[in-house]
Amino acid sequence: MKELSKKFSLNLIKFIPFTLLLSILGLKILPKAMLSEFYLALILIFLGVFLIDLGSKSAISRIASDTSKVVLKKRKIVFYIFMAFILGAVVAVAEPNTWIMSRYVSGFISEWIFILSVAIGIGITLVIAMLRILFKASIKSVFIILYLATLTIAAITSIRNPVMTLLAFDSGGVIPGLVLIPSLIGFGVGISNLRSDKEASSNAFGIVGIVSLGPILTLLIIGLFYEVENIGLMPYSMIKYFLYYLVLMAILLLPILIIHIVSNYKRLKTEKAYFIKKTIAYLYTYFGIVLILTGISGGLIDTARYVGEHFNKNYLILFMIGLGVSVILIEPSIRILFNHILEETAGSINKRFLYGSFIISMILALVVISLRITFSISLWWIIIPGYLIAIMLSLFSKDIFLQISFDAAGSISGFLTIGFILPFLMGSSNINDALGNIMIIQLMPLIVIMSLALIMKKEIYSTPKKGRDDIINI
Repeated sequence: MKELSKKFSLNLIKFIPFTLLLSILGLKILPKAMLSEFYLALILIFLGVFLIDLGSKSAISRIASDTSKVVLKKRKIVFYIFMAFILGAVVAVAEPNTWIMSRYVSGFISEWIFILSVAIGIGITLVIAMLRILFKASIKSVFIILYLATLTIAAITSIRNPVMTLLAFDSGGVIPGLVLIPSLIGFGVGISNLRSDKEASSNAFGIVGIVSLGPILTLLIIGLFYEVENIGLMPYSMIKYFLYYLVLMAILLLPILIIHIVSNYKRLKTEKAYFIKKTIAYLYTYFGIVLILTGISGGLIDTARYVGEHFNKNYLILFMIGLGVSVILIEPSIRILFNHILEETAGSINKRFLYGSFIISMILALVVISLRITFSISLWWIIIPGYLIAIMLSLFSKDIFLQISFDAAGSISGFLTIGFILPFLMGSSNINDALGNIMIIQLMPLIVIMSLALIMKKEIYSTPKKGRDDIINI
């Protein structure tokens, strides 16, 4: 119980900056009815993050890791490819961010076509990430090829369908989240552990970054054939959202559990304690996701849009700096990646360097977005030179920091980005300036982490420490 209380207190402390920042704005801007709805949404999100903190590592990451080890025992490359694609597609559909984003794009493209496109894109790129690890392909080559391909296809799509291009950029940035990131990390660790060479553990990195480009590529291709009109959200009451997500996430998370039970049947049969622990952790994660989705859909999105519509743009940059710090402190996907990096490197990379680089990346991204909105700067004037700089840095960077920056780019924009930042931008600016900004958020960790690693060198390392299991046994 002492450890449970400690985790609760730590999560509560991390929520204070975000709550205070929005409370100051809310008391001045929000109507009383919306203010109470906002606080209820925050309470639900806090409880959801707390539950996920208790169970996500054991429930999702280790399930994916155990499953990948069993799958790879078959020693058949065609079977590997098939299972990686299926796992990627199933996890993509189960990812909560996929469903939230599908509501944003429902005025542009059918929700089910969007979800299918995301599933196919993630399935294909997970196969690419798996083959890279198994065949020891250079992460630098994969990084350069994928980003050049993305920018090239985006340039072609933007000529015919500029709005769909911006939506594709946003979708790829926010889709990796509470289910997808721990699944990918666990899958990468499972594959890497089968390699006996000294670089095996470091090759577990990079998989999130590769897979985050999957939805962007498939949606850009879809954009060549789709005409867009206007965006539309369908609001429901908090209770209806809770019941909707309670049923939906039970259905969507069930296939992951079934895959795990089938692939680990012998172990589950003989190790009952293992099965009970996984089940409890799975329930933590399930209810945590339901509460977060309810809070976001039932209160936070409306609050963010309303605040954006009534916000004084003279204070936009200052607000974005505060928002950047508070979002990084809360975001569970950042914490999952952070713990994964420390565990796989045995704590040899300095914690302050990691958290500092994440915070700097988010602040820089939101400041650049603020300037883009204020002066109506075309997205291309930012992302083309930005990604060319990232590609140049990758040529001089060590593989480990390229891989970490690649994963950070895929993880940094989580549920608070889609639940608050995106609707806030839609409320505070026109649709062309509001969309596409998630690509800027993805860009910054690439530049910041590789740049700091080249500048700081020895200062980014610390004395290795043994990792520990963050799951609480009850």
